[in-house]
Amino acid sequence: MWRRRAVIVEAGASGTIRAIADSKLVHVGSTTHPSVTEGTGATAPGMHVVDSAGGRHVRFDGHPIENNYFADSTCPSCQIVLFTVSCDEAHTAASHLHSEDEIIHVIEGELQVGPQTVKAGMSVAIPAGRRYGFRTPGAYKFINYRRDASTFTGAPGSDPVAEIPVG
Repeated sequence: MWRRRAVIVEAGASGTIRAIADSKLVHVGSTTHPSVTEGTGATAPGMHVVDSAGGRHVRFDGHPIENNYFADSTCPSCQIVLFTVSCDEAHTAASHLHSEDEIIHVIEGELQVGPQTVKAGMSVAIPAGRRYGFRTPGAYKFINYRRDASTFTGAPGSDPVAEIPVG
């Protein structure tokens, strides 16, 4: 069985990592600016090896979506949010916004985000507060990164909801 693992190195932490199998490296965050500290907050830099949380299955507009969180900004030294989202069928995500900037990196399939087609191996950056939606022609999987805990606002005028995974 394939295990979903991530190594998360917080800003200011030091350590050595050696890949013993084929691996992918994703670097997020600034290499020149200090880390952000206003969120739920990293209290000290750290390095973690984490397994995803086993998958949280939710339904959006009748579609079975799977979320696997590696980091959700709630541990004592995890400020970032890192998770995968996947669905085995075509899907349209309604217009919404988040309170944090996010990077979506497509692993499988493709997303149509506005006029852009984001294919496997490509990424799209979405600024905090930018309303967007996406649609897919079929199955897809992507990695989502945010620098800190975020809120989700669905329909215009609706109340924001904290995006901390539940059980």
